Amino acid sequence: MNTKTLCLGILTLGDASGYDIRKQLEENFGHFMDVSTNAVYPALKNLSQENLVTYTIIKQEKYPDKKIYRLTEKGRNVWTKSLQNLSPKHKVRSQLMLLMFFADTLNSERMQEIMIERLNELGHWTNVCNSWQTSDESLNAGIGPHFLVDYAMTMMEAEKEFLEKNANRFVRQSDDGEIEKTS
Repeated sequence: MNTKTLCLGILTLGDASGYDIRKQLEENFGHFMDVSTNAVYPALKNLSQENLVTYTIIKQEKYPDKKIYRLTEKGRNVWTKSLQNLSPKHKVRSQLMLLMFFADTLNSERMQEIMIERLNELGHWTNVCNSWQTSDESLNAGIGPHFLVDYAMTMMEAEKEFLEKNANRFVRQSDDGEIEKTS
């Protein structure tokens, strides 16, 4: 899905400035899609020219005027049609997977660092998801965000369990205290 279409999707959640849309793309959608945040403003210009969005200019002191974008009915129809045609393929783009694929070329200390770093990252994102689930923001969220957070939590718990169970296949403590990689 391209940035232009993602902008329509974000606007289904409510009116937003270009900055707000860019922030949503980076913070929320960037976790599960490749997004081009540099393309947001050109995309919004094109969407406006195609009458898929409208905007209101808000005057600001000491700052440039701000445009608040709103989805038109035509834009909502284009968004809905794009979802109807989108395949539910699940692509995984992961630096961890790349590192693990080439694990044979890494020393044992690096393998241990990778495992620890990933487990810490999983802990961080688990805390973020738990925090969101208990926030006021989650009370007003639709079924989609709840599904996504529940899915992410399930996947992170499974990954954590897998890594903890299988880390010794890749990193093992030898008799002399040296850490050695095993295959």
